[in-house]
Amino acid sequence: MKSISLEHIIPVTGRSFLLVTVLLLVQTLQAQPKQLPDKEYTLQKCLLYGLENNYSVRIARNDEQIVHNNVTLGNAGFLPTLNLSAGTNGNVDNTETKIRETGNTNKVTGNFDQTYNAGLTLN
Repeated sequence: MKSISLEHIIPVTGRSFLLVTVLLLVQTLQAQPKQLPDKEYTLQKCLLYGLENNYSVRIARNDEQIVHNNVTLGNAGFLPTLNLSAGTNGNVDNTETKIRETGNTNKVTGNFDQTYNAGLTLN
């Protein structure tokens, strides 16, 4: 009787692919999340589990809590506000002036002019 080798049935590349597929399948099966300890599933338990573990619902609950925390008299505009502002401005100029009576010309280079301002507002 003639023996048939494995190379005739599954080529070498096919065996490698088969081996990798089996290894990935075993790894995938091991990576499945653990099931709920209670094997009895009801609609109420499934909905409760989904609501507790849904990140969108968690974010919405956090946003609701933030809004609740921000409801204060200060945020509603009932408390007075005090605003303070200040600034400065500086210029360097070259000026030339001619005196009418004498006809003399005065030249000033590098004339530095600086102004300050401040404001206080109470609402």
